[in-house]
Amino acid sequence: MRLNKIGYSVALCSVLAGCGTLSQQDSPAPSGTWFNPPSDYPGICMMFAPDGALKFDGGFAFFNPGRWSHDAAAQEMRIELGGTGAFPAPLEKDMKKTNPKTPHQGDLLRFDAAKRSFTYRVRQDTDAIDFAGYKFYRNRPCVAEK
Repeated sequence: MRLNKIGYSVALCSVLAGCGTLSQQDSPAPSGTWFNPPSDYPGICMMFAPDGALKFDGGFAFFNPGRWSHDAAAQEMRIELGGTGAFPAPLEKDMKKTNPKTPHQGDLLRFDAAKRSFTYRVRQDTDAIDFAGYKFYRNRPCVAEK
């Protein structure tokens, strides 16, 4: 008997007893840890809690506590910075203008310095976003230096 994708998932689910929850990779929401690997600076984590809280670790702690929200229909994630750190106003050139009607996943769509917010194109398969000149990769373990 050949199983379709749903049948295979149900069969696998019953074997692994992991039914009823989606992994972070399967979820369209960006909750979980996004990590900027160390390079010239130590690694930095953005931790998106399921309740909308955003916390930076290893860098940008002056933006804590932050908030985030995700509009799945519009495929947009909004980050609102907390704390007292100066707003890292991106340059217009940082906003990819190749085709504003169909932005690529992970693209910065807009920002509002007065509201201290950034809005990104984020879909289920978005792997990374650029924030303040750093690339943060989705679903990577946080190994930021404390």
